[in-house]
Amino acid sequence: ITTANALHSPEIAYLVHGRNGWVCATDDAPEYAGAVSKMLNDETFRSGLAANCLADSRVYTVERMAENFVAGIVACLRLNGRLR
Repeated sequence: ITTANALHSPEIAYLVHGRNGWVCATDDAPEYAGAVSKMLNDETFRSGLAANCLADSRVYTVERMAENFVAGIVACLRLNGRLR
């Protein structure tokens, strides 16, 4: 659970509202508290998000992140003529 206006990590790019997480539209404390309360008290809601998180964890792996990072560095080096 996060807010759309929060200072958050880049990993929010993997969060899909209602699928594997919840994004509150504002920094409104009652809205955020309501989302946390729903997560804690609504078993169906929580287990649905958890199941989707597990499925998505097969896509967003540390290995893939490292591969993307290396590919970005190589592309930058090639672009600047530092790597052939």
